[in-house]
Amino acid sequence: MTRTSESVSVHTRPTARRAQVDRRALQWTTPEKVWVVALVAVVAIQGAWHLGHASLWNDEAATWAISGHSFRGLFHVIQSSGGDRGAALYYFVMFVWIHLFGSSEVALRALSLVAASLTMIPFHACARRLVAPTAAWAAGAVLATSAFYLEHARDARTYSLAVLLVVLAVWTFLRALESASPQDWFLFSVFAVLAIYVHWFSALVIVALFVALLATRPEGEIRRRATTSAVVLGAATLPLCVLVVTGANSGVDWIAPLNVAELRATATQFAGTGDVALQLVIAMLLVTGLVASWASRRTECPSPIVVTWFSVPIVVTILVSIVKPVLVPRYLIIALPAYALAIGAGLSTFGRRRVIPVALLTLTFVACCYADIWHTGAAGENWRAIAASVDARAHPDDAIVVYPATAVSSFSYYARQDATLRARSGPTWPPSRWDAPFTRAIANSSVARQRDILGAPVVWLVVRQPRGDTISASVKAAPALRALRRQLGARFATMTVIGPWHTSKIVSVVRYSNPRP
Repeated sequence: MTRTSESVSVHTRPTARRAQVDRRALQWTTPEKVWVVALVAVVAIQGAWHLGHASLWNDEAATWAISGHSFRGLFHVIQSSGGDRGAALYYFVMFVWIHLFGSSEVALRALSLVAASLTMIPFHACARRLVAPTAAWAAGAVLATSAFYLEHARDARTYSLAVLLVVLAVWTFLRALESASPQDWFLFSVFAVLAIYVHWFSALVIVALFVALLATRPEGEIRRRATTSAVVLGAATLPLCVLVVTGANSGVDWIAPLNVAELRATATQFAGTGDVALQLVIAMLLVTGLVASWASRRTECPSPIVVTWFSVPIVVTILVSIVKPVLVPRYLIIALPAYALAIGAGLSTFGRRRVIPVALLTLTFVACCYADIWHTGAAGENWRAIAASVDARAHPDDAIVVYPATAVSSFSYYARQDATLRARSGPTWPPSRWDAPFTRAIANSSVARQRDILGAPVVWLVVRQPRGDTISASVKAAPALRALRRQLGARFATMTVIGPWHTSKIVSVVRYSNPRP
């Protein structure tokens, strides 16, 4: 590592003469450029390894079902589903991406991988402004090897793109504070709006930035610019707020009430390890880094952005979850860059900002927390193998039921590629085509009233029933599924559990039949 200039001081009080930002201090040195290129390569190589090996899981298949069809179908989903409106821009971007690169597993996931790799560039630009040079270098290594970060870099969901836009928003916010120019404030507003429309939890980071700014009690030009930006952001995101709040399906009804297990799962995601002793060590580093970041506001960066960026999204989410459950660990990935900055600051503090000690501490941290993400994925849902198993055994007059209705996209993605299943127009229930756009309009309660199911000689029941700590009791109970199973048990004499894909606690396939006469 090469030591660069200290973080640039940001003055927000025009009552004193505004300090001129030393542009030479903001220029990247050659070692920094090499380091950032290496970080981009590290994320890209790790993410690309066996990128298409794992089957799509339910949410990834939903991405295909939402964005992989017509523009009219996409617009209808965004109009009708409150939960999916919260990531509306991502689905429009994915719509263009699919039409350019196709809808294979690799193509669907590549957008997230590109976003995660590119994030390392503006992240370092933020880090060198917010923390000490050695902390900035350490933070880059922490983020680039984070299991939480890399998992979603390989996931066909909105989270990596949201992180990229959030980091760009923070970077332009810092530039706006340095220059106070209308152009920089405009860029900040643009990236902030884009981030919020890609994932609505990004709004918590934008709020955190203004909280950090208010902590410095800005006056004059900075205050006017910030106020104008806040008003613009409020007006630009108001339609999204109205659509999400007034939607008949909020998209978060499946989330369990706040519980200790959820909090522990969130801590494990950030830490990258479930080892309690190691988590305690990481917590010590994190607290040390946050304290160091807060203290540095008097000397290096007056706005305590690292502290608010990390704490505001988490604290607000927990408080809101007391009333309305919204805590899902992956939603909080927008705070992960701040976590990496705080850990970097903690490592730098313990290494006394000396290059070699900090480098050794960083390597030790990465070695302890790094997880093998290359062969993980699909969240225990091997829909490719499930569809292949049904395809190999099912007959044309068999009934195929996929429960719940929203899980049909996962089965359909692979069923449309299999010879026997492709001959069908779609499953028996829910009543849809294999290539139908995603919908939440089909009530799960209707499955027990479907006459075609009980009239078939054989019924294949494909069930996705997640049982994680974030899943609400009503979803786990699934009364309609219990009723259907009772009906099938009374109608058929034989119930056969089908394999042999990887054992999963989430998805099961059961074949109901009667002995041949």
